[in-house]
Amino acid sequence: MTKAELFKDVASAGLSGGFAYGQTLPKEPGTFDGILVVDYDTAKGASANFLMKWLIAYFGEKPIRKRESRDRQLKRLIQEAHQKNRHLVIVIHGAHLLSMRDLKILKLLHEICDGQYIGFVLIGDTEKLERKIKALPEIEMRITHKF
Repeated sequence: MTKAELFKDVASAGLSGGFAYGQTLPKEPGTFDGILVVDYDTAKGASANFLMKWLIAYFGEKPIRKRESRDRQLKRLIQEAHQKNRHLVIVIHGAHLLSMRDLKILKLLHEICDGQYIGFVLIGDTEKLERKIKALPEIEMRITHKF
């Protein structure tokens, strides 16, 4: 499977999918027409809340302080990207450092966006990721690819 195929599948999986995980990304080159791929390294901050703030800044806005308002802000930004015919795929490097709570927040972000606009590719120690994912059936059922 190429990166392009992986990103396309994750981005368009809907509410029943939208997550993939593995130790490294496929090496094959690929074009990503209609897909905005954002790389995030947990070294920048190993929490889903930090990731959400970082994403808002990535889109060129200042994150709103209140959590609910910030969630709406991020949803709007992701929907605007989608209106420009771009699905968003967030590649999280070092994803094994995310806590179980953070993985649940990613799932909620996926649901807030109706599963139509966003997908996640989790890169890191697959053994640690597998243990966390298996403990969270709500995430495990959304895994579309393991590589």
